[in-house]
Amino acid sequence: TAGDHFVQRKQNDNKKVAVIGAGPSGLSCAWFLAVNGISVEIFEKKKEAGGMVSSGIPSFRLPDRIINLDLETLMAAGVEIHYDTTVFQKQFDEILSEYDAVYLAAGAQLNKKLGISGEDLTGVLEPLDFLGKVKEGIHLNIGKRIAVIGGGNTALDAARTALRLAGEEAVVNILYRRTKNEMPADHIEILDAVHEGVVIRE
Repeated sequence: TAGDHFVQRKQNDNKKVAVIGAGPSGLSCAWFLAVNGISVEIFEKKKEAGGMVSSGIPSFRLPDRIINLDLETLMAAGVEIHYDTTVFQKQFDEILSEYDAVYLAAGAQLNKKLGISGEDLTGVLEPLDFLGKVKEGIHLNIGKRIAVIGGGNTALDAARTALRLAGEEAVVNILYRRTKNEMPADHIEILDAVHEGVVIRE
């Protein structure tokens, strides 16, 4: 339970900090401040905490219960999270005046474009957007023949997720510009993808 992982709070009741963003950085900051007795409130624009950990990593790699355990631990430490709260300039100015310090942890969740013709066509999906929609349970019709361009962990996550989503008879190819040994993805992720049936075209 969350209580088993809770560390006794120190007394430092006069300070309060606002954390903008409930991803790994923001949650870590909130935890260390809270156990040192500082009052912490997190402002998160999404409906859930965790940032890329929650929206970008498939459940078969990181179960939701693990993320929820961390959140329960934070709640037990007294951290408050305001969801569905996008901080614009006016609210940011108010936060600056109300809190002793502000920690910015907005993240960097932009996909890198290839800069090639056709990348905006129907059927071409950004990997982080694709993974996020699947995690939310949004129905996507991706067909049975899928190509994923890239060789990092996100590409592997997208390929393995596509294989699960497309079902039987699906063919998922990873297209990588170098060799399998030069792929930046974790070696175990590459092995798991190949074992599940993902085809890597070097």
